[in-house]
Amino acid sequence: MDNIIEVLKEKHNFIIDKNNTLQERRVHLDIGRKYFTKQWILKLIDYMNFLKLNTLTLHFSENKGFRIELSNFPEIVSKKHLTKNEIKEIIQYANERNIEVMPSLDTPGHTRQILSKFPHYGQKDINGNPSKEALSITSSKTLAFIKKLYEEYCELFAGAKNFHIGGDEFMEFEKGEFIQNYMPVLNNYAKNTLGEQYSWKDSFVNYINEIAKLVYDNGFTPRVWNDGLYYGEHNEEIKQKIKMFKEIEVDFWCQMPWNPSISKLNTILDKGHKIYNLNSSYFYYVLREEMPEDGRKMNSFDKKNQYKNIYNQWTPGKFFNNDIDDKHPQIKGAAISIWCDNPEIVDENIIFEDVKKELFAFALKTLDYKINENITFEELYCEI
Repeated sequence: MDNIIEVLKEKHNFIIDKNNTLQERRVHLDIGRKYFTKQWILKLIDYMNFLKLNTLTLHFSENKGFRIELSNFPEIVSKKHLTKNEIKEIIQYANERNIEVMPSLDTPGHTRQILSKFPHYGQKDINGNPSKEALSITSSKTLAFIKKLYEEYCELFAGAKNFHIGGDEFMEFEKGEFIQNYMPVLNNYAKNTLGEQYSWKDSFVNYINEIAKLVYDNGFTPRVWNDGLYYGEHNEEIKQKIKMFKEIEVDFWCQMPWNPSISKLNTILDKGHKIYNLNSSYFYYVLREEMPEDGRKMNSFDKKNQYKNIYNQWTPGKFFNNDIDDKHPQIKGAAISIWCDNPEIVDENIIFEDVKKELFAFALKTLDYKINENITFEELYCEI
């Protein structure tokens, strides 16, 4: 049997209810921090094909690496990286199996690798010192520079429907360093370029909109993370006044409970964005910097045997600290993520074994989120 749908039908007489199927069923792979071989990625695609997962995000730019060949500024690229020809092979292999490969170039945060080669493009503070991790959103030269990167990868990934442009963790907005050293610069930029009533939030949104429009004009739907959007919208803070580019879709990964200004899911829904469930408490596998205190390994999900929680507890409307109707029309998909914060602690083959069960559970629940009411995970998995 070629795929999990056939297994369900032939061995369990179970037909997937397409009314319970999510449109996008995705794996998000961090190849920025950690180098993965082409062969490993093709192996992942084979498993995704069996599981009827239909989208693979290649997150190739990070603080700890930049891992796809780049012609315009080759010095940015890490020594171990995928060539453009390898990427084309991966895309073709995936497309032949009805899997889209979505590029992910995350800015203006998560850019330490880029800024290590072009430090003058870092966001300047009140003393004129550039950040080592955050790209400048107040410099026209920086914007022109980063647009060249996006344009080159738009060409490489032409034919894909979506382009993830990041937008997460630009800076820690709630911390004193940002409030004292960077916020005044961004406020001044907003007032001088946009108008007296605008604030630092509009400086940030203005940058996101610029990149979103670029990828949209190149044929992609822009995707961003949730945590920088509509910051402080439900508090008594000054709200952003610039409207987000209307075609932006949102990966909702975390409410960040330590920061009450992170906008709630309903705020993003009310603005009309399509959303994707990346609930980090279920779907984040991480190569961690520190050993968990509950006996988990440093290469792990947030809980032991997470596949059981995914299969038995999660539904499409169960977002991080936000629950909505499973049939909400703006929910367009979900993704399970492989993050490599501490890239060298295990090799790629261990990662594959670590995530197999969770990928299996995730695939079943995104194909038919009520499947656990009819068949146990153990019944299915032991047969494969």
